[in-house]
Amino acid sequence: LLRAYYELDDLESFRAIFARLKKKISRDRRTALGHQAAYQNFSELLSELIKLREKLWLSGRMKKEQLNHFYEKVSSVEPMLHKQWLLDKITVLMKE
Repeated sequence: LLRAYYELDDLESFRAIFARLKKKISRDRRTALGHQAAYQNFSELLSELIKLREKLWLSGRMKKEQLNHFYEKVSSVEPMLHKQWLLDKITVLMKE
């Protein structure tokens, strides 16, 4: 759902779902620790991607170094859900 709101540029819905997901991840004892970490890593990096994208839109530019650094950061994080999707979105920002 977070990915859909990202694609639709619906940041209000994204933030609402993101807040609920963070609470659920931290409270749900049934979720295996590996899955919990993967969800948490994905949600935190997606939130960071949103901030970078907003910065790009507001300023009209962004240093390639920032995006390259973020790309490397995402590449190195384990465990993580939807890693390739995040890397693809960073690549799109690099081309803008």
